[in-house]
Amino acid sequence: DGRPLQPHVRVWDSVSLSTLQIIGLGTFERGVGCLDFSKADSGVHLCVIDDSNEHMLTVWDWQKKSKGAEIKTTNEVVLAVEFHPTDANTIITCGKSHIFFWTWSGNSLTRKQGIFGKYEKPKFVQCLAFLGNGDVLTGDSGGVILIWSKTTVEPTPGKGPKGVYQISKQIKAHDGSVFTLCQMRNGMLLTGGGKDRKIILWDHDLNPEREIEVPDHYGTIRAVAEGKADQFLVGTSRNFILRGTFNDGFQIEVQGHTDELWGLATHPFKDLLLTCAQDRQVCMWNSVEHRLEWTRLVDEPGHCADFHPSGTVVAIGTHSGRWFVLDAETRDLVSI
Repeated sequence: DGRPLQPHVRVWDSVSLSTLQIIGLGTFERGVGCLDFSKADSGVHLCVIDDSNEHMLTVWDWQKKSKGAEIKTTNEVVLAVEFHPTDANTIITCGKSHIFFWTWSGNSLTRKQGIFGKYEKPKFVQCLAFLGNGDVLTGDSGGVILIWSKTTVEPTPGKGPKGVYQISKQIKAHDGSVFTLCQMRNGMLLTGGGKDRKIILWDHDLNPEREIEVPDHYGTIRAVAEGKADQFLVGTSRNFILRGTFNDGFQIEVQGHTDELWGLATHPFKDLLLTCAQDRQVCMWNSVEHRLEWTRLVDEPGHCADFHPSGTVVAIGTHSGRWFVLDAETRDLVSI
């Protein structure tokens, strides 16, 4: 009907890709910024930060679609939210110059602000992870990893002792931002840097053990996840997903456009389709195997495309009114 869809969260079955639940219609404003499943109770709960001015934090029992708690977090940008893996009542949020430790109980959320004290306050706290002992790790825009350890303070009369997270260690990890922290199954840590394009493996004492640089043409590192055996997966700013190891380097798993996609054409008789976009990339895809056959850059942003009925060549119409004709197999430029 032309009206914009309301922001919401969809929970998917990762194998069948069927939708299991739709949450938050009418609750979230503008969009959803970040979210996380609970870990201590096997994912029964979901916490969500929306894109409203107040960046509302909501906690849901997602299977029942019931909202358990809701609170304003901050007017500043929020970049990450995480449930603590072992303390089911602790939720952590971070973003522009802040980290908040939330205690969740029933329908209430109470906030404690992390104090940077003698350490330089970063412009952005960009990512979170957890050590096996429950300590919290943050990666920030200054290339620093901070370790936040829980300390016990004097109990309030009539109440038990309170725990407060304080910085126990600072590590200069990357040149430029730390964009991602990945706690591995064996307890070691992977970090990804923006400016230096490095992935660093840290041992259990957080000493650097191995490092590898992502080649410049893939873009900068945005996300790292653990793969099978000694492999890891890397998501980049240029829409690549790379599979890599420290010994063998990287191979491309997924590649896509990096700007608006305008042109789409299907081959007249083969299971192929071609796309062109504002990024000046032309991509030929195998529609059965969901694989990229080839890609090439043209001189101008592509706006439309069509195959010759013979299927041997394809024409690309561009932003300026020029057009290019490419050989559909060799991707060579045939005519302008």
